[in-house]
Amino acid sequence: MTVLKIDSKKQHLIEEIKEISDNNLLLGLERLIQQWKDENAALLRLVKPNRKTLDIEVLKKEQNYKGFDKKLFDSLIKDLNIQEPIEELVAMI
Repeated sequence: MTVLKIDSKKQHLIEEIKEISDNNLLLGLERLIQQWKDENAALLRLVKPNRKTLDIEVLKKEQNYKGFDKKLFDSLIKDLNIQEPIEELVAMI
């Protein structure tokens, strides 16, 4: 939307508001505008700007990713000593 259209819409709304003589309606508009601002502020706090580049190492550091210990994992598999064929195990699920 161009700046001219935005300014025109603002001016139109200002003129409409100037014509309102009902105090309750003005209070309602005021609450509606404040609620809209609060909701948008909350949304903006949740949204993070997109990165220009994706660097896996930076992400790992930011998220404190440790990976997994392959030796420990292999040891757990060995300790489980599963003898059943994979088909049988899947069928048990």
